[in-house]
Amino acid sequence: MAFQKLINLKLKQKNELDSIQKQINENGGKVSIMELIDDAIQIFIDKYSDDAVKRYSPSYYHGSG
Repeated sequence: MAFQKLINLKLKQKNELDSIQKQINENGGKVSIMELIDDAIQIFIDKYSDDAVKRYSPSYYHGSG
């Protein structure tokens, strides 16, 4: 099941995604920006979820995390 969510990208982020997409196209591949965003989200979940929990938990900001 897929959910739709509006994502606000900064101009630099959009330009970087466009650049990645262009490189893939030049190499004979084909990918949509949405596929790149989906991959990025999965990488974040797989590799950085623990860091995110620590960073955005209140104890992090109070020096006890």
